Amino acid sequence: MGDEQLDAPAGTACLVRDPDLRRRGEALEDGTVVLAVGGWSDRAYHSLPWEPIYLAQDPMLRGDWAEAAEILETEAGEQREHPFVRYRLACCRAQLGEEEVALEELRLAIEANPALRERAREEEQLAPLRSAEGWDTLTG
Repeated sequence: MGDEQLDAPAGTACLVRDPDLRRRGEALEDGTVVLAVGGWSDRAYHSLPWEPIYLAQDPMLRGDWAEAAEILETEAGEQREHPFVRYRLACCRAQLGEEEVALEELRLAIEANPALRERAREEEQLAPLRSAEGWDTLTG
């Protein structure tokens, strides 16, 4: 069950009933689309924090920090306060030179998830903040 592989030609739908089972889809040919749909059987769907981060990934990779920040701000919805969304927004704001806003987003992210403190120390996208007043206190 957990190690099972399925060759799924075009149009195949696969239902995985066990929500704890680890699964993945892999396209083996160019132009292939893998669509994953999930949810909970006992409650309505709600967005997850990785969704707005995923949407902002392409602009971040292109260095379009303003677009990435806009996507995070507008698409995060109920996840706007999540520490990972705040962390990525801090990265965008740092790259845009918005030091004060970036430091506040980072502070709130670390406050909610202290493990992000260590990650921030090495994050290249936060490099513009390293000489800012308060950086050492925040990441120390």
